[in-house]
Amino acid sequence: MDIKRDDQGFYVGTADSKDAMITFEDKGNQTIDIDHTEVSEKLRGTGMAGKLVKAVVEYAREKRP
Repeated sequence: MDIKRDDQGFYVGTADSKDAMITFEDKGNQTIDIDHTEVSEKLRGTGMAGKLVKAVVEYAREKRP
């Protein structure tokens, strides 16, 4: 499954029907605040939450100076 990015974070599924999501806020000064993670019943146990966290970490590494 493809992990997609929107203005609130990363998700799996469609923008209208997210099967999994992680939201965060870029606070600046090399700080990202992850404030919500949700995985649908059908994706639980697949490691999807960890994959979403990894996507945020990769995003942070790309943004660092």
